[in-house]
Amino acid sequence: MFESDNLEPADHAWITAHRISLESEVGDYAEAIKAATELLQGIRTSHADLTTIAMQSVAAWAVFHNANAGLRGPELGVLLSASDNYLSWWRQNSASYGLAEAQVASFRAQFRDTTTRWSFEDVAASRIWSAATTAQLCGDYATCRSHLRQLAMYELTQSTLEGKPQHVTKALDTLRQSTDTDLLKIVTQYLERNGPLSALAATGPATIPARWAHSTSRSTLEVWTRCGDFIAEELADQAVKDLLRILRDPSQFLEDVRPSFSVREHVVDALRGLTRACSKEVRAEIVLALVSLQDVGDSVLAANWSSLVARLLPYVEAERDDWPEGLADAGRRQSDTGLSAALLELAADSELREELESRAATGDDDALGALGDVRQLAPEVVSALIGKHVDALANIRQSAAGSSWGFGGHDSAHIVALLSLHWPSLARWDELLALLLDPRVGAHDKNESCRLLAEEFESLPPDVQEEIRAEAHTLVSMPELTGDFGRPIPSGTMRLAMASGGLAQDEVAAVISTALLNPVNRAEAARLLHFSRLAGSAIGWLVLLTDPDPAIRSGAAACLIERLDQDPIDQIAEEGVRRALQDGGIIVPLTLAIRLHAYEADGKTWAKPFLAQLLTHASAAVRLAASVGRTV
Repeated sequence: MFESDNLEPADHAWITAHRISLESEVGDYAEAIKAATELLQGIRTSHADLTTIAMQSVAAWAVFHNANAGLRGPELGVLLSASDNYLSWWRQNSASYGLAEAQVASFRAQFRDTTTRWSFEDVAASRIWSAATTAQLCGDYATCRSHLRQLAMYELTQSTLEGKPQHVTKALDTLRQSTDTDLLKIVTQYLERNGPLSALAATGPATIPARWAHSTSRSTLEVWTRCGDFIAEELADQAVKDLLRILRDPSQFLEDVRPSFSVREHVVDALRGLTRACSKEVRAEIVLALVSLQDVGDSVLAANWSSLVARLLPYVEAERDDWPEGLADAGRRQSDTGLSAALLELAADSELREELESRAATGDDDALGALGDVRQLAPEVVSALIGKHVDALANIRQSAAGSSWGFGGHDSAHIVALLSLHWPSLARWDELLALLLDPRVGAHDKNESCRLLAEEFESLPPDVQEEIRAEAHTLVSMPELTGDFGRPIPSGTMRLAMASGGLAQDEVAAVISTALLNPVNRAEAARLLHFSRLAGSAIGWLVLLTDPDPAIRSGAAACLIERLDQDPIDQIAEEGVRRALQDGGIIVPLTLAIRLHAYEADGKTWAKPFLAQLLTHASAAVRLAASVGRTV
């Protein structure tokens, strides 16, 4: 068709423009440049009409953009002249009008306009959609995706405010087609925390490709990574099998898609996202892929595989007998210690414990994490681990003294605190407290250990309790309730000071009240309020169930559950838990599921009716937590 002389100039230009865009899409820049150059030359020597002028713009921009691939682009004057045509002017005018209407709608929503208005169309959506369609018909796929992104942002903003799940689903798929994975991540995280979850569940059917496409393959994988928990089991099984085929033999996928991203990395991420939603038979196929896994080597890809393995751990007890053998051998093949330890833990073989202990004794913290209960470790292993991490505490203090702070890695203070709690004869409290009371050490190096010590304060040696109590005001004076890169810093030291009894109630109340009034720290302040036991009636927590922040709603739900474990049951708290079960996101239901499962395991029959509702939740993560009491 492309070589045919039977086509009119306008038809030939239109088909060639689409060919240029398609070849650019799949990375065949040389052919795209060749076709674009021929089209530009042909238009100059023929009679130009409305269509051919518009196609000239597509060709000129294709050559200009592909110049980044080392190819010579047109002069800027030629590019600007080609872009100035009737169709591009009309498209830009439509988009501009639509975006102006979208801005007005956003303004009205921001200021909660209650005026009743009658209209027969959504002008903003219609105009932006018109611009996207015009660009697509002209073969300008990049501009079409840009307008689709604008349309999706507008529709998502409006439909979430108006509570229209069907419109959210449609807009979410439009965003997927626009291929903007950064915005997809933002939107799916918001919907997961706040709902409507039905919109995430309804995205499944649209994402199962009959054939993988270059433009949407990356965004489809992103949707599976972020929304996999909400996809129906049958569709999840189909998606997982497709991903496993790609891992076994990526040749067809590479031929169809010509990807510009790391295929294995994103496919493994998508597998992780779908693991909880698929059937146990298909999960066994994922385990089979792990059994045959050769040394990954690359630390980034190994971290992706480790996250996938972690998703499988809650299923070990129920499904281990259906899994193939060989996980231990796969673990031993890995050079990455984190992935190796994760696979050995998943193997759930008691004979592997000695091997993991031997690795932990040499300082392998990943092996320590895989061992589980530290009370079952050999004394010589504990001694070696405490010695290693006490040295790390000294290094942290030394770096902080020189105004240098690190991020990431294993939490040495938490490891020392945990081992010292359960191995009193080997404890190193002096070194740990020196770090916790050092004002130069960052909050991220103290938080988890302080929270642990606060929870287990009554189990600490009397002299340690007394020292912490005496330094309670020192702990509180550290600047932990301020923002770090715009995010709140959890107040572990504040919790420890409160648990020690070294603060008067009015001092605790003053700190929490100040934090509650700070928008950055409200969620952490609510957790402190729960921990402090200052809140008397359940009514206050009932009010917080309507808070826009899911972290605050989650804390309120946790406090209300505790009030059910008494005789007689607090009726207000019971009503509050019922309302919390209907929360639009998953943060609150996850909190409920984990805590209610713990109460049921402890023989509390009142927890069963609530758990029964969570076993049918839209999120596979919530259903798993209600079944086994944990999730990853």
